[in-house]
Amino acid sequence: PDLEYIEWTVQAQQVELLLGLPPDALFVAILAGRQAGKTYIAVANIVADAVRSPGREFGIVSLDFKASRDPEKALAALIDPRWGVRRNKTDRAWVFPHGAQIIFRSVEAINSLRGPSLKAVLLDEAAAYMARTEDAFLTTVGCGAAAKNFRIFLATTPKRENAFIRKIDA
Repeated sequence: PDLEYIEWTVQAQQVELLLGLPPDALFVAILAGRQAGKTYIAVANIVADAVRSPGREFGIVSLDFKASRDPEKALAALIDPRWGVRRNKTDRAWVFPHGAQIIFRSVEAINSLRGPSLKAVLLDEAAAYMARTEDAFLTTVGCGAAAKNFRIFLATTPKRENAFIRKIDA
């Protein structure tokens, strides 16, 4: 079959994210214009963390099922088949041999990611659903409240004043 790939050029402002984030960073905001690689870089960080975190869960949240295609495409491009990662289409999860899982959810199902094994959540294109779901960020924080070293990734194109930034500044 034909292989799909994503062509991606590293920009100067993306280097720090590629080289690794401080382990104590709770909130990582990736704000950039259209087609700047926000989703890809966030998913790459989630994959790197999943490789290092046996038995932990990672969530990737999108507006709806259709909107989750881009992050799932990025994930598929990053996972080497030799790693033995299984895709469970029913649960919308990718399961690593050491027990880590990357789970895709819609914004309405953020609560299903709750628990102490949760390591990180990516809110992909969050500006698109903040108007509809003003409490998405706080719900995500609540989901990870019991988890050790929990981290939230926000990858979005900022439009006007961003509600997430208002919540963090408050």
